[in-house]
Amino acid sequence: MRDATDRTRQLIRGMRDARRNAKLFAALADLQHDQLKASLFRRISRNESALADHWSEQIRLNAKSGLQRWSFSNVLYGWSARVLPSRIVGRSLRERHRRWLSTNSHLLEDATVQMASVDTVDALNLLSEDSDTKSGHPEQGWLASQSGALRAAVLGMNDGLVSNFSLTMGIAGATDDATIVLIAGIAGLLAGALSMAAGEYVSVKSQSEFYANLVRWERVEIALWKEQESDELADLFVTKGLEPEEAKIVSDRLMSDPQVALDTHVREELGIDPDTLGGSPWSAAASSLLAFAAGAIVPVIPYAFGLVDATAISVSAFGSLFALIAVGYWLGWVARTNALASGLRMVLIGAGAAAITYLLGTAVGTQLAG
Repeated sequence: MRDATDRTRQLIRGMRDARRNAKLFAALADLQHDQLKASLFRRISRNESALADHWSEQIRLNAKSGLQRWSFSNVLYGWSARVLPSRIVGRSLRERHRRWLSTNSHLLEDATVQMASVDTVDALNLLSEDSDTKSGHPEQGWLASQSGALRAAVLGMNDGLVSNFSLTMGIAGATDDATIVLIAGIAGLLAGALSMAAGEYVSVKSQSEFYANLVRWERVEIALWKEQESDELADLFVTKGLEPEEAKIVSDRLMSDPQVALDTHVREELGIDPDTLGGSPWSAAASSLLAFAAGAIVPVIPYAFGLVDATAISVSAFGSLFALIAVGYWLGWVARTNALASGLRMVLIGAGAAAITYLLGTAVGTQLAG
């Protein structure tokens, strides 16, 4: 019963999203002077309307129930379409649609949803005017290949903001001397950035060396136990859906070339990309260092410009919290999750840590002064 209720809620959300999107794309079509672009927007609007009707029938609701009459994102996109080139708006809408697909992938089992989604993606690719995505589905290979550096950058900026924000608030709570707060903040920035960079380098380098050793041993196994390795690969293909005879033919063909055999075993058996081996340690270290420094400088800026007392604390706190919600929102956008929730989560974590250190700093400062 609970599964059925959850499914109904998902369909209702999907229907409401589709209604909202149909309205948005119809409005965008009316703003276009280029008839081709207008027809692409109307095509997407029809797809969204068809999806809304489809889901409405499934949950036995009136086709207009749950219609959102107002949406901030619709207003924002409507305004953007008046002042920005359609390719920029198209790219933004394409990213928005990708996030929706990722979040609602459980709804894509339905053939009607699949057809409408593919057609919408194709139309958005054309509106985006990207030569590499005008046909077929857009990949995210670059983002995946840069995941090590991306992870280091996100962690670095988050740690820089939270740790130096907390440090600055703690020192500010303990003393009224803005120079001491500034020195402590800069020291925290330098120490944290170098520490993060060193830690990322060692971590990624160690992982890369470990992976390299696994690849070398796989090469040994292929050289010494070729038949067994061929059978291993065939069994793996069988688990992926091939018939045993087909799997054996494919395995023997791949094993005939030692380099291809090694590459296939490493990717399929070990789950390692032999071209990257976990990413570049230098790239991860540099990303971590720069990102930590960029985050850690924010709470220090007011003191660097000579602000003091409550003014400096207020500006530092406001700037840090704004940066935290921006980083969290960006992280949610990249990960195609709820960007606003991600931003608010970052703010709550950062604000909580800073508040605790400020109170502790105040208590310590009072004790020392007494």
